[in-house]
Amino acid sequence: MAIDMIENNELGVFTEGRLGLKQFTDENRNYTGSEDFYNLFGSRNKKKSTFREQVRAKYDSYPTECANIQTSIDAISNDVATLLKQKSTLEQREKLDETNKVLGEYKNKQILQGCEALKEAEKQEKERASTLETLTKLSDVSVGKAEAELKGLVPTEGEGADFVNKNKNLLIYGGIGVVGLVIIALILRRR
Repeated sequence: MAIDMIENNELGVFTEGRLGLKQFTDENRNYTGSEDFYNLFGSRNKKKSTFREQVRAKYDSYPTECANIQTSIDAISNDVATLLKQKSTLEQREKLDETNKVLGEYKNKQILQGCEALKEAEKQEKERASTLETLTKLSDVSVGKAEAELKGLVPTEGEGADFVNKNKNLLIYGGIGVVGLVIIALILRRR
């Protein structure tokens, strides 16, 4: 009965133990008993939080503006793929979990900033400018070719080439003939 009274006594918490009285009753410590001790070198939760802090510190400097956020997402995705190939340890699992969270945050930032819509609008603007430039060049080339053909500098090609060349020859010989007739008529008038 005396042993039961000693064992069921709740005063043992307030007695001085091997670590001292304050270790067990310190209000600033807030020891609840739920801390998961891993080994003699520290708690498992502390190690987990250290690994997660390392991951956060690594990705804090990555850019989040629309111009470079896709590069950051690609780099983080590459890190996730690398972590998946490593041996499963506490460190690897915690880093993988935190890296996936960071990746999700970066993708969320990309969506909230509307980066994909901006990129699509920029792409359409470039295509429109390219199309307009191409049409301008084609029209300039077509006008230049038409002017050259009218001047007779560039021979025409295709099925109607012979017809056009014959018409040019007729115009040339006809013009010479008309000029000749005008000269003959002037000579005959003077007489």
